[in-house]
Amino acid sequence: MTKPPRSALPLPRYVERKPIGAGWTHYWHTPKWAKDAGCPIGNEALGLDYAAAVKRAEEVLLPAFDAWRSGDTKTATMPAVAMGTLDWLFAEYRADRRYTKLDAKSKRNHEVGFKLVGGYVLKDGARLGQKRLNAIDTALTDDYEKLLILRITDAKGNVIERERRTTVNHAMKSCRRAWNVCARRNPGKLPLVNPFAQMGLRSSTARRRPRPMTSCWSSAKCRTPGTHPSSPPHPGDERQSADALPSPNSLSTASTPPAEQKRKV
Repeated sequence: MTKPPRSALPLPRYVERKPIGAGWTHYWHTPKWAKDAGCPIGNEALGLDYAAAVKRAEEVLLPAFDAWRSGDTKTATMPAVAMGTLDWLFAEYRADRRYTKLDAKSKRNHEVGFKLVGGYVLKDGARLGQKRLNAIDTALTDDYEKLLILRITDAKGNVIERERRTTVNHAMKSCRRAWNVCARRNPGKLPLVNPFAQMGLRSSTARRRPRPMTSCWSSAKCRTPGTHPSSPPHPGDERQSADALPSPNSLSTASTPPAEQKRKV
């Protein structure tokens, strides 16, 4: 794939462009230091349209970011999302008590899934989170296999592909849960069919090592002291056997009185 010619058009702060197909797509990246400090504004794909990307960054994202830096917590909120989109569905779920009562780990797992699915960039350069819910059908969600492969570049410049099936499966389950909750919060405003339900998700191909079979003799629970053939004799066994009477079967045949001879007639 040939890289498109470099664009000389200026970009706002924290906005960068990346090649996609025959053009360039734009992204807003919140600085790491701001994320670590608790900035509520996350990364966002701005699409292929240069004018629309610049307008979104300069009129929505940058004012909210600058307000957060100045300490204006009322203005420094996550930019409003269009109603009826996948991003709106995630926001509705976050506002519901069934999300707010979750522990921190569960919330973090849901947010990872929302970021993975909502941030997926489509062929037109738009994020999946910007799509309206009535445009997201089972044919689109069943194509989730594209999210499975994570491509990273090592220090030598080699591209390494790694499967992340477990992460993607959890992401689809988070979206399914958010869709169901949002449908109950907003009756009649969502399509009847949840595209994230009944997806037939497959688990990871990693196999667990089979546990070795243990016999009853090697188990401490079912072992009685002194009953194993290789168990040493109990210290009191010899004294006990000396004082006890021998069993009938252990008597020597020599101690048995000889049978009386039959008299000859």
